[in-house]
Amino acid sequence: MLFRSVNPGAELGPSAALPADTLYVPGWSTTRIAGSVCPYGGAGFISTQSPGPADRGTNIFCGWDDGADLYQDIDVSAAASAIDAGQVTYLVSGWLGRASSGNATANLTYLFFDWSGKQLAPTAQLTAASITGGGLIETEHSGTLPAGTRRVRIDVTFPSLDSLADDIGFALSAPGAPPVITPGGVVSASAFGGFTGVAPGSWIEIYGDNLFAGSPQQWALSQFTNGVAPTSVGGVSVSVGGTAAFIDFVSANQVNALIP
Repeated sequence: MLFRSVNPGAELGPSAALPADTLYVPGWSTTRIAGSVCPYGGAGFISTQSPGPADRGTNIFCGWDDGADLYQDIDVSAAASAIDAGQVTYLVSGWLGRASSGNATANLTYLFFDWSGKQLAPTAQLTAASITGGGLIETEHSGTLPAGTRRVRIDVTFPSLDSLADDIGFALSAPGAPPVITPGGVVSASAFGGFTGVAPGSWIEIYGDNLFAGSPQQWALSQFTNGVAPTSVGGVSVSVGGTAAFIDFVSANQVNALIP
């Protein structure tokens, strides 16, 4: 792992219940009106039981005002030679959503610049494609960092006061970086609670860094043999108690597996 975003989950610094705004958000700046940080919970607001990341903390990024934003610039010049050789990949990710139906969801924009400030690739944006009611949806994109990149900007925009975001991440990886599992990063399926206790025959989600090199992959029908699911997807495999687990999904930061 070469570089990561700062304060990706809004857990550093103060939080304030809407409609008040925080005095500052560590690691983040604004182009116009600063977004805010709010705690999960409260009447009519998103709770820890709403759809969202399994490892969510106490706080969440929120709009506070229509058109607010939060951004940070990441200096990646220390990896210049590997970047220019096309050897550095990036992963941009985030949980985006809203407090209730009818409000706009937050958006995540990412841009690449050289030292002169020239933009090296078209502006790209991640959005919450489909969401019902209040909650967050995970979205991510990976690729190779454009040659000449020295600065990366990630910008979270909040079209409305109740636009929300959490776990905003930007990470770069170099070839040969070993896979690392986040402490406490093995949980049961987040859609069913994301508990740390798991049992045979249940789904688990494994979170970490460098778990897979490339765009996310899901198992395919062609990978089944006589109705038996694959134990490797994209070259990624998981062993539980010495027995190979079935692999359903792989990405740089998450692997889904079925315990034997």
